[in-house]
Amino acid sequence: MRLFGSAIDDTLLEIRRSQHLWAHRGDPCGLLLGVDEPIGYDCEPPQFRAFCATGGDGDHDGLWIDDPDQTHSPFFVLLSPSDFGDPVQLLASSTDEWLALVGQRAERSGDVRHRAVQRRRELQLPAVGAGDSNW
Repeated sequence: MRLFGSAIDDTLLEIRRSQHLWAHRGDPCGLLLGVDEPIGYDCEPPQFRAFCATGGDGDHDGLWIDDPDQTHSPFFVLLSPSDFGDPVQLLASSTDEWLALVGQRAERSGDVRHRAVQRRRELQLPAVGAGDSNW
């Protein structure tokens, strides 16, 4: 397992601690099992690291890691290999925002995704997936 910077390690710890809120979403995989390897889809970008297998059409929730030593928290993304037009969807910019989407909290997904896109722009980071340019 590759060593990550504290921003990524802290996010992984938050995900583990909040598993009871998202257990209905799918099963831990990848990073949550200590595996930092591609899951094997041709459409999988190198920045994607899976942590949850949703059980539907190969969909996986994961972290978008721009740099293993990055100082900002990783972004949450969904990899949907069966979505041939845009297999990577930016979901959220923090654990709290991701839990608002998939957990027990009520929040509009468009608002959360919009904030994630805005956060990447603030950090002067490139877009994640084609959907980012629509905001």
